[in-house]
Amino acid sequence: MSAREARALTECLFASDNTPEVDGADDLYAVYNEEGQYHIVDLRTRSCTCRDHQYRCSQHREMHCKHVYRVLFREGRPIPEWADRSRIDPLLLRTIEERADDD
Repeated sequence: MSAREARALTECLFASDNTPEVDGADDLYAVYNEEGQYHIVDLRTRSCTCRDHQYRCSQHREMHCKHVYRVLFREGRPIPEWADRSRIDPLLLRTIEERADDD
């Protein structure tokens, strides 16, 4: 697991496809941090408006920023079995559990 994936799991981030910033746009998500700042993730292209993606990840197609990873985990990317659940952001775990209950 990369450091970016670990941050996507453990940092307090909120990813939503139902906010004014992305309302009505397919495969777009707003990912907010604790301060209320956000970046837009396009799940189709695995791209993000953050600087990390713009300057580092865009040069390496298999590398993603924490915002893209957060959306991927939210939408079903498996969390490794060995990951310490006590360190994963509770909001992400709750979102994943709710999605599983809906299926």
